[in-house]
Amino acid sequence: MANLCKIFLVGAGQIGSRHLQALARVKIPLEITVIEPIIDAVTMAKNRLAEINGNKKHSVVFLSKMPKNVKKVDLVIVATTSRDRRKVIEEILGQATVRYFILEKLLFQKKKDFNAVEKLLKHAGAQTFVNCMMRTIPFYNDLKTKMGDDKLIYMVNRADTGIATGAIHYLDHIAFLTGCFDFNVDTSLLRPTVVESKRKGYLELNGTLRVQFKNGATFIFNNDQIGCPPEVIIYNSNVHTIVREAEQKALMSLRAKRWQWQEVPAIIPYQSVMTTGIVEEILTSGTCPLVQFSDAVKLHLPFLETLLKFVNTHSEKKYGYYPFT
Repeated sequence: MANLCKIFLVGAGQIGSRHLQALARVKIPLEITVIEPIIDAVTMAKNRLAEINGNKKHSVVFLSKMPKNVKKVDLVIVATTSRDRRKVIEEILGQATVRYFILEKLLFQKKKDFNAVEKLLKHAGAQTFVNCMMRTIPFYNDLKTKMGDDKLIYMVNRADTGIATGAIHYLDHIAFLTGCFDFNVDTSLLRPTVVESKRKGYLELNGTLRVQFKNGATFIFNNDQIGCPPEVIIYNSNVHTIVREAEQKALMSLRAKRWQWQEVPAIIPYQSVMTTGIVEEILTSGTCPLVQFSDAVKLHLPFLETLLKFVNTHSEKKYGYYPFT
């Protein structure tokens, strides 16, 4: 086992089990420890792992709780809900040296957790990335060169995703495209009814969210159009594109080509595929295209603070934390 890279996957639910499938495909031999206390999640993760013709050199063990006396871990993927994420990071770093973390989002439920964990990670010297994947997808990544520096309009219509859950993906992509992390959030067009999330114990918001970036970029996210296929529209003075992710294609019009519309491939890989390349790149080069933790914090806090204010205005119960994941 000494020559295997040691990987911890904490949380093997819907997202975590997809990370596990991706880890199975990694070409570098891995010693994978999956930590998941819920039996149904373990069963699902094992079934999904069995679907993959993975690297036979890997070892995989499932544990119900964090092992003790661990000295060193190469990479930890934390795919828990936001409520548990700080505790997991503290528990691991309390006993082991960790080279790299990949954290799922939304990151944490409490404002104080962001600063506390950032200090902890810095002190531990752990390079930490947040799993906002759009910037790593070739189609979305390539838009940065095509768009140039002109301010952009970015619109998302998708009824299959809640505002609180889904918006951070697009905020991160806009920050990647423009280099701007400073913005104001407008919740005036959200529906005043706060609803239960499909994840028990969390809340979700619906309607239209508008975000104005300080560099002039505008983001509009609407999830009210029931039955409408998910659609991402991005344009500025250099490019106009309409992306239909479910169809794996886009319409694109470029100023450099006299605005003639063309249908182009827009391949959006599954998480069970994308994580493979990310992990291989981290383990071989020490970095990857995912957003760094410190930049992700800049996106999370103003977004979550504004949503919390909205929830406390429209809900009988008042929250002292971010009830989202």
